Amino acid sequence: MEHTTPIRTRPGLTALLAFTLSLTCFGQVGNAAEDIGSTPGMTYQSNDAIFAGETDDPYRLALRAYIWGYPLVKAAAIRMAHTNPDDPYVERAQPSAAGPLNTLNHSRELFGPEFRNGVGVNHDTLYSFGWFDLEDEAWVLEAPDFGDRYYTFSIYNADSSSADTIGQRTHGSQLPTVLIHGPLYDGPVPDDMLAIGIATRYLNFAGRILTSGTEEDYRIVHSLQDRIRMRPLDSYLAGKPAPASVPDQTRLSAGVESASHYLQLYAQLGNVLRDWIPAAEEQSLLRSFEEIGLSAQAFHIEGLENATLDAMKRAARDASELIARRSRDLGSNHNGWTINYLGSRFGTDYLLRAAVARDQIYVTVPEEAIYPITRLDANGEPLHGDQHYRISLPADALPPVKGFWSITLYNDSGYLVENPIGRYTIGDRTPGLVSGDDGTIDIRIQRDAPDTSAVNWLPAPAGEFYLMMRLYIPERAILEREWLPPPVMPVDHTEE
Repeated sequence: MEHTTPIRTRPGLTALLAFTLSLTCFGQVGNAAEDIGSTPGMTYQSNDAIFAGETDDPYRLALRAYIWGYPLVKAAAIRMAHTNPDDPYVERAQPSAAGPLNTLNHSRELFGPEFRNGVGVNHDTLYSFGWFDLEDEAWVLEAPDFGDRYYTFSIYNADSSSADTIGQRTHGSQLPTVLIHGPLYDGPVPDDMLAIGIATRYLNFAGRILTSGTEEDYRIVHSLQDRIRMRPLDSYLAGKPAPASVPDQTRLSAGVESASHYLQLYAQLGNVLRDWIPAAEEQSLLRSFEEIGLSAQAFHIEGLENATLDAMKRAARDASELIARRSRDLGSNHNGWTINYLGSRFGTDYLLRAAVARDQIYVTVPEEAIYPITRLDANGEPLHGDQHYRISLPADALPPVKGFWSITLYNDSGYLVENPIGRYTIGDRTPGLVSGDDGTIDIRIQRDAPDTSAVNWLPAPAGEFYLMMRLYIPERAILEREWLPPPVMPVDHTEE
């Protein structure tokens, strides 16, 4: 069915989308009242242990299905929230870059604490965002000359993994025309185009353009955004704009209301699989899921024995806990920071893919950016607004990047925090950044304002919080782990 509804405004859409996302993307499933028993010791702790070999054990199959399917469901929920298939042309409030399927949309201002339709958003760039359906056609990307301004375009598969990332790092100020095609495309690639293949039916396009956040700079970035274009190959060759019609999508929530709390993700995954094109390495795994009612048609709960359903419920709870644990250990831990040096290239490490999707979905490839995260101070204690902290960056040990670096603070739920100076991130472009006599940059993180203005203050909330460092176009020292983030040091409240 095609939708060509005129644009109209609906108050509170951002809140509605955030609520929808929270319903469809539960990250923890252990709060339900239903008693499902225990799984002593959770035998399967690592990705290799979970996915190695064949099995017909319902618990282990369900554990695999949950971990493998979690990022697919979360990505689909974000696609649903952004494209709003029931009313695709409803007007979205800024700074949302949401819009109908097969359209490219732009945030016109930096995200602030009022934004709740996503977690861990940056406060450094303006986004250009879109979801595109590659089932029937390839798409062409055109972009302007960005001069010396940092920009990057990340192109993701529908499982949250990266297909490619291009921009200033790969092509300087000007990209070539790009053809983006799906796994079933067998048409030509024009000689003057860069071809990027997507492994899934739906692609997520995420563009980021650096901005200082001033009104003058916004106008420059808006002009660049307005000259980024996505349209089908046929339209491009004919010199026409993209069609205005919007293809329909399989709803993520279909039939979910009839599933119990612990089985909801399996029901959602069944809906995702209706549009899924399995990669060669996934086919055997997906066939095995039929033993627990999951197929390319849906999740068939009817006919499953009670013992199987009980095993699936335990697996859902345990898988959620395993994902949460892995999110705190993304592969490398240094000075309290957990660092994923693989970025969004997961291969068959499905547990890592799920863990990254939990808190950092759609991170880019490591050569484009590294995202260290910490919830702990140097003593291993949770970061909390009742405490004062300091991060020290000596002049000879500043983050070695060719793009930019920043540190952003989020509350425990992943949102930016309202504060009296309107500062949500601090980094190499922060106006008035203060250095010591020896060139050291000390960043003070605390709830109350410091006694002096001659400090680099990153305001903290009342409760627990976490920090995310962004290292864009990291140099070799970062990628080879020679440079590591410094610890977050607790500071005595009486220290000046």
